[in-house]
Amino acid sequence: MTASLCGAFLGALFIADAATLDDWTAGVPPLVDDRPGRLRPWAPPESDRAVYRGLQEASACAERFRASALVRRLWPPGLRERTPASFGWRGMLDRDYDDPTRPGAIADLWAALERSPLRTLPLLLMDSEPRLAAIARARHAEGERHPVLAFHLGAAALAERDHAAAAHFFEEAGPASVGFHSPVLLRSVALRLAGRGAEALTPGGLRPGPPAQKP
Repeated sequence: MTASLCGAFLGALFIADAATLDDWTAGVPPLVDDRPGRLRPWAPPESDRAVYRGLQEASACAERFRASALVRRLWPPGLRERTPASFGWRGMLDRDYDDPTRPGAIADLWAALERSPLRTLPLLLMDSEPRLAAIARARHAEGERHPVLAFHLGAAALAERDHAAAAHFFEEAGPASVGFHSPVLLRSVALRLAGRGAEALTPGGLRPGPPAQKP
């Protein structure tokens, strides 16, 4: 990944600058050690949760990024123009956090794999992550075999765009329900991305199996 792309993805973590935060917190006393009661001990009402979701909504953050005087001062002009597009990938992760089994989840995964160089985002969309991939690889190298290990090995391979290896490991994982998405379904995604769509049409390919016991 180029330095320019890394900078754009880093910029997409932007939420707000100091001026905006001052507006949001106007009239609210700061949380300090000897005033812990300023942090309410009960769950916030839905209205507060809605405000928080609006605060972190990717497209709104992108607009604040464009309007920020701090960004204009610190971000190089060319990078500043390229960064807002990267908020779309952040929005994808936010949608997955809210509902990983939503109807568009696999379409988001496909887009991340096909249209971005990102690796961690696809892993997270498959209910895996780099640490789990590293553990699975270490256990696999030691000779251990298990559907859960195969699932995370398949996720790691697919995140690296090694479609053949991903299809192999997802097939090894079988129909067991390991993550949010069936390994059989993810095998189909890997095969289709590899241009081997006919192989993905296996009988009963989308039927989830029983939860796998952890190794």
